[in-house]
Amino acid sequence: MSGYDATFSCQGVVELTTTGTNVLTRDEIVAMALTKGSSSIIPFSYSAPGAKALTGNCVITGYSESSNSEDEATYSLNFQVSGDITQASTATS
Repeated sequence: MSGYDATFSCQGVVELTTTGTNVLTRDEIVAMALTKGSSSIIPFSYSAPGAKALTGNCVITGYSESSNSEDEATYSLNFQVSGDITQASTATS
């Protein structure tokens, strides 16, 4: 890593699916966003087809949610990387 701070964000609809069977509900996401101290550190992995995966740890720095009577609720999360990011030695398929 270059020594600069890294941030990223994500958006989704109502639930985050991590592996197809593990689902984070809205309440779990809000609880994660409110957590403080060492237990607030979340491991992450980012990959795209044909690229090397990036892994590291992060903390949630912002959470917002919006909905109306006709649409599903959506959320937006902001993250700050905590520590170094490492790159996998091989690309994902």
